[in-house]
Amino acid sequence: MSAGLPFRKRRYNSYRFNTQLGDVSADTFTATARTRPDETGEVVFEFEIDDSEAATGYITIFFDATAVDIPATEAWTDLKRATGGSAVSCHNRPIPLEMIGTPTP
Repeated sequence: MSAGLPFRKRRYNSYRFNTQLGDVSADTFTATARTRPDETGEVVFEFEIDDSEAATGYITIFFDATAVDIPATEAWTDLKRATGGSAVSCHNRPIPLEMIGTPTP
């Protein structure tokens, strides 16, 4: 990957993010994987969000690799939260994502 060190993602694992925002249980989150780091990149898939630990500031994102066709081995992702009617990124730049492992279960 050319945009810095990738966040290596095994196709069947999940990510657990510390939002560093404290209790975010009242917020709504989204996370997508795109073909390019900018917002105009084609969406490859959307992560599912587990916000069961949101009161502690942790959000887990994951996807079902058996239900998602992943044509590339790299993508960029970000975690956004809805606040004030707008989606705000929880990170200052998209996270490079390298898909490792086999594409099928």
